[in-house]
Amino acid sequence: MADSVTKKKLLDAAARVFSEKGYYSATIAEIARNTGVSKGAIFHYFPTKSRVLFSLMSTFIETLQTGLEAQLQEVDDPVEKLKKFIRRHLMLCIENSIVAKVYLHEKQYLDPEDFSALQLIEGDYVNVCRKVILEIKSYRLSKPELDSTTSLYALLGMCNWLYTWYDSQSEITPQKLCDDFIDIYVNGLVR
Repeated sequence: MADSVTKKKLLDAAARVFSEKGYYSATIAEIARNTGVSKGAIFHYFPTKSRVLFSLMSTFIETLQTGLEAQLQEVDDPVEKLKKFIRRHLMLCIENSIVAKVYLHEKQYLDPEDFSALQLIEGDYVNVCRKVILEIKSYRLSKPELDSTTSLYALLGMCNWLYTWYDSQSEITPQKLCDDFIDIYVNGLVR
């Protein structure tokens, strides 16, 4: 089996185990069992359980970030950029809901240097969203009394906690969910 396929298989199994048991309670043996490989095979790719977690998390944030700025540059209207950002973020979180849960709940178990590295990558992603919100404000398309930082983290909070309640098999399709989130965030709930 090719290295990249094996590593992906290990990370997928780790995501399931970390999501079900939490990082602290999960073991390398459980990840190995779920992957069908030996513990030694896991240690071939990752020297510690913490490095498995870091690889899983950094892969997820890089998935969110890859191509984002180029996609947003294709759109001139800042409100449409925001809509594109929201839809893209939500769809990637739906498609990667298990990893998103691990990402949001298990960061405190990273080694300090890995935590710092992840924060840098995450900061770049957050700054892309911040730029879109600031662009909207610069065009005077938002309420002037709204703080940009509050607006930014309200959006990310709304999107990131999706995994706690949303079931993509429910009557709310991913498309409808994205449309509703965009409508609530861009237009507000109250008429």
